[in-house]
Amino acid sequence: MTDNIIGKKIMDLRKQHNWSQETLAEKLDTSKSTISKIENGSRKLTTDELIRLTEIFNMSADYLLGLKNVPSELQTNHCDLANLLNSDIQLKYADKFIVSEDEKDFFNTVISGHYQLKKQVQKHE
Repeated sequence: MTDNIIGKKIMDLRKQHNWSQETLAEKLDTSKSTISKIENGSRKLTTDELIRLTEIFNMSADYLLGLKNVPSELQTNHCDLANLLNSDIQLKYADKFIVSEDEKDFFNTVISGHYQLKKQVQKHE
């Protein structure tokens, strides 16, 4: 895998996020010129940079390195709270309290209202 192809993948991912080279440089804690050199293949990635890019793009290193043709997101410990609150799964809090169906509905309403309000505030900023 040539550095030019790796650089092109990084450039494509950056553009998909609508980020400038400056923005990616800030996220990677480096300079715009370093991003430019990586993207045009004149500078190789360090291992630390590769690891950080997988975190920034939530992408597997396999894709960035050309070992996979299709991007795959990193496995995370994320769980969709709305799906969890609407599921039949019995929830516990602090391993001491069982969350009732009424409590699940209440939490769902509160959290949903919070994000609706947040969306409205963001529209006016």
